[in-house]
This record gives sequence, structure tokens and C-alpha cells, in this order.
Amino acid sequence: MKLKYLSPLPVAVFLISLLFSTIIIQTQTGILTETRKSALVRNLSQARFEKGSHLSFFVLDEETEDAFSTAEVLYPLKVLDELDTVDVQKGLDYIVSRQSLTVDNSTLWGWPGPFYNWTYLTDLYVPFIIMRSLKVFSSQTQLNKTALIQVVLARYNETDGAFHEPLIKVNTDGEEKEYALCAFPLDFHSTSDVAYANSNMISTFLGVSVLANLQALDAINSTKTINWILSSKGENGAFKPFPESEPEHLPGWSSLQTNPFYVDRFGTGIAYTYAAIGALKALGVNVQSVVEVDKVRNYVLSSQQLYPGDTIRFLAHPDDNHSPDFALTYYAVMTMYYLGIIEEEGNVTSKVVAYLLQWLQDPSLHFNDSWPVPTRDDTWYGLFVDFPPLSTTYFSIAILNATNRLNVLDQPTPMATKTWYNTVLVALGFSMLSIIGSVIFMTVHNRRTQQPRPTNCSAI
Repeated sequence: MKLKYLSPLPVAVFLISLLFSTIIIQTQTGILTETRKSALVRNLSQARFEKGSHLSFFVLDEETEDAFSTAEVLYPLKVLDELDTVDVQKGLDYIVSRQSLTVDNSTLWGWPGPFYNWTYLTDLYVPFIIMRSLKVFSSQTQLNKTALIQVVLARYNETDGAFHEPLIKVNTDGEEKEYALCAFPLDFHSTSDVAYANSNMISTFLGVSVLANLQALDAINSTKTINWILSSKGENGAFKPFPESEPEHLPGWSSLQTNPFYVDRFGTGIAYTYAAIGALKALGVNVQSVVEVDKVRNYVLSSQQLYPGDTIRFLAHPDDNHSPDFALTYYAVMTMYYLGIIEEEGNVTSKVVAYLLQWLQDPSLHFNDSWPVPTRDDTWYGLFVDFPPLSTTYFSIAILNATNRLNVLDQPTPMATKTWYNTVLVALGFSMLSIIGSVIFMTVHNRRTQQPRPTNCSAI
């Protein structure tokens, strides 16, 4: 037998072993078809939508976090068109069930939670996120809208048309302290205990957004609110946290002797600009007609920070020299989105997307390099991880959606790529064994066939 007759054998062995290995590994683990999207969805779809499930480690307490986190899970699944992976109605029912809390025969609305020493409070950020997530679901009609409207109006200042968070007094270790808190992700350069007590841009954005989602903007003087927002515009075109905002000290007549909000030399910042433009849009204003678009564009772009790997994230403002909170990148991108200039800045947003993948999702895709099949090695596997992971994922998906780049999540995960590599190696190993076996077989066979045959000699 000639070697050429066995030459197809290694190829056949390779293909057969590859096929069987692929079928076995995929059936047992599903790793081979894993993408960034499927890994993300797999993690989010594990949410049970009940107490103790998917805590975000961010807001006020377990009960509030569960409702808040449920909303943060539903939003990306909706955007990714993967709601069929969870019990949506169970999640919505849970959110509605946590809308109020009874404490000492008093009912508190707006997803309240304990702050300190059995003091309960509600801020505007939790209702804002929950209402934004519920907006696309019919169960929004199950909410007590009247109660939620009252929660918002309790923070409305009829004099200037803006919003704030109320002061609460808490006895801490025998000393009575005042707080006015909001869970909106924001950097402060000084104490933030009472930063939201006066009319401010963040509370105004949250307040009008919730009212807009409840179709209740007629409960406020929208014209006065719009005028207050526009009066907070800085000479650089960006917006301030309030009209008299200064980098450090404020006039003597101000109740805030030092500006608690972190601002630049013009008293402005990315977060307040995002909030101002978002509030104007919620109020139905054509922002291009009242905002200096080119100035805001230049302001946002001057706040970008180049990051390793040819990626970009954003700072609190152009003067910022701190390590920024990731939410600022979301605020910057959404500001460009609200202004309708997101497509014009494709080069910038591409580098932002690269930052999301390389610096926020890749770390969560770490795996144990067991052979031949790696295993997942992170509780937050597939999520975009900064603190807190669910909020970071919420912001990241919103950025990808606003920039029309959700397709980047179709890339295979590093673990899927490594598993394919190992699978091919296994198939090649069997193929090499078949080659070695074929060579040995042919060698033995040829030696036997080449040995001289014995000659039968007759006697003379």
C-alpha cells in the first residue's frame, strides 16, 4: 500500500475531531458562540427581580436598590432587544410594589429608603431612572402618578421655576446635621451634604424629566423654568449648576458661602451642561435655537481626555485634573446627542466606544485559562465594570445606542476565541496522531512486503 492512499486520513480525522469537539463543547458550555452581547445578556438575565437580587451597591438601601437595579437591568435588555430572556412582568410588578413605604403610619412615595438612623428619604434621581426605564412599558399606568407628581412638586421653587432637594435634619452621634442629598453621579470638590438644598441644575433636570414622563409639565410654570435654565448659561456657552455659580467663593448674600459643585473657571461643567440641555428638551424646547451649539461642542471636546489604546473618556470640565467618574463620559456623549451633532463627531465617539470595550468590558471578561475549555471567572462577567457595575452598564449601553454602535457587541469574547483555538489544537492533535499512525503502519507494511520470499528447491 502506498502512502498517498492514506494522505486524506489526517484531513478526515481533523475535520471529524473538530466537529465532535465543537458539538460537545458547545452543547455543554455554549462558549463557542459567546459574544460580548450574549455574555452581557446572560449576566443580566440572571436577575430574579426580587429582594436581594442584583444589588447595585449604589443608592440608599437593599429595598430601594432592588427596584432601582431592576430598572437598570430592564433598560439595556430592552435596548438590546433581549427582554425575552427575563420575566419582564415580574420585574415591572416588583418596581411598582416598591413605589411607596409606610413608616410610623406615614406613607412615603418615590421609592424611598433609609438614610441614617432610621431616617428615610426620597431623592429625584431614583424616580428619574426608574421612570425612564418604565417609559416604554405599559405598566407605567399602574404607578400612583398623583403621588409621584407631589414628590416632584415638593422640590419645586415657584419663585424661580427651578428644583432642589429638601433639607433633612439627622441626629448623628449626638450632633444634629443637615443633609440635602441626591444619588445623581457627580463629583464634588467639597462637602456635598447640602449642595442640592438650593435651586440647582441637576435637581431641575431630574424634576422636569420625571414630570415630562408623567405628562404633568402643566403643574409648573415651564416658561419660568426655561428662563432660569438659560440664566445659568456661562460666557463660554456651557451651563452652570445655578446662575451665580463661581469656581470658589460666592457673594456674601448667598446661603452657600463656598460653591460645593465642582466647576471650571467659568463656573460651568459637563454635568450641568448635560442637565441643562436635557431639561430644555424635556420641556419641549428646540435646544438648537437657544443654545450656542458650536460653543458647547468646543466645550465638550475640550473636556476629553486621551486614554491608552487610542481611546477617549471625558472629564468634569476642561480645567479638571482629577480621575473622572465614568458617568461624565455618558453626560458628554448625551450632550452631543441632544444637540444633534453626534454623527459629526464620529471619530471622537469611536474612541469613546473603544474605551468602553477595552477599559470597562474587557476586564469583566477575564476567564480561568483551564485547558481545553476555559471557565468564567467573574461575578460581573460580561458587564461594563466601573463602580457600580449595573449603573456603568446602563450608561454604556445608552452610549452605544446613541452612537448607533450596538453592533460592536457582536464580537466574540476572548474566552470564545481561546476556546476555538484550543478546539482546533485538539483536532490538530488527533490529526497528527493519525499521521504518525499512518507512517508507522506504512513503514511496517512496506517492510513486510519488501522481504524476499522463500524459494522451494527440489533435491537432485
